Amino acid sequence: MDIPESYKIQEGCHSCKHVFRRWEYDDQTRFFCTFITQRPKCCCSVAMKERGIDFPNEPNVYGIWFDWAEKHEVCAWGICDHFEEKMI
Repeated sequence: MDIPESYKIQEGCHSCKHVFRRWEYDDQTRFFCTFITQRPKCCCSVAMKERGIDFPNEPNVYGIWFDWAEKHEVCAWGICDHFEEKMI
């Protein structure tokens, strides 16, 4: 089947420059919005080579990541007001 001429890429969080993608060997890719705050410097992903043990001066690196991630995870195909207003 040929791709129709009207084909276009749908926009959303997956294509936003403010979204951080985190992946792991045994988990799906997850998306996190960094529009309001930057992400912690370690996302605790072995696949991304950001392991907590690589930050020995940060005793609570896992807690910091998971607390931040819980508040900033977004759906890949979501669209926020900022995106719709073309601020992003």
